[in-house]
Amino acid sequence: MDVIKIANMELQVVRHNVNSLILTIIGRLDAQTVDQLKGIWGNDESVHSIVLNLAQTVFIDSLGLATLVNGLKTMRAREGSFILAAPSDAVLTIFELTAMDKAFNITQSVESAVALL
Repeated sequence: MDVIKIANMELQVVRHNVNSLILTIIGRLDAQTVDQLKGIWGNDESVHSIVLNLAQTVFIDSLGLATLVNGLKTMRAREGSFILAAPSDAVLTIFELTAMDKAFNITQSVESAVALL
């Protein structure tokens, strides 16, 4: 597991298999941290699927949401999946208020997300 720490976020990166990553965001996904997250899939063409564990994510701003949409589009273009797993109550509320919960595949656990890969 690789760990990247930036400002108000810790990003844990686990390669599940050759084409899939499990990313865990601890803290905030905001303007200060989105570039690091986007770089994970943007710089590695071999990544076709991502499970994003949001259980310990406490906040997502509009740039964070836009970055997740970018990830979703990128994985779809690579014929893969972009699955949000176990979002915290605060994060799930943001997705519901913005109707983004309709755009993403959201699961209750990382295990159930991995099973969909």
